Amino acid sequence: QKEDIMNKYIMIDENNRNVREELKEWTLEELKEFFVTDTPEYSNVEKMKTVKDIDDLKELLAEEYNGMEVPYKFEKVEK
Repeated sequence: QKEDIMNKYIMIDENNRNVREELKEWTLEELKEFFVTDTPEYSNVEKMKTVKDIDDLKELLAEEYNGMEVPYKFEKVEK
């Protein structure tokens, strides 16, 4: 979805609600950078390259949380 490049999102961390953080607007690329992991134990760099829209990111996070509820929710900022 090409329009996803232009969209902005807010991220809500259900485990750590913070009004100030929830006002921050993120692009998809910024969200991908926030969630990328590259350690000797685990790397999702290659998987993150396949993320093309917010739904892909949600799917990747669901996979990484291995069946547990993902604490992050995303809401599209309406222009």
